[in-house]
Amino acid sequence: MEQQTTFIPDGMNAFERNVKRIGDCIIAGILLIIFSPLFL
Repeated sequence: MEQQTTFIPDGMNAFERNVKRIGDCIIAGILLIIFSPLFL
């Protein structure tokens, strides 16, 4: 059984993709700090 790994083109180059990934991680970290009292 072979797994099909097809690339979904999103129109972003590697630099844009990495900037978006880092930005998403920073935003997620900030929101975790802001909303962490709700998890307690």
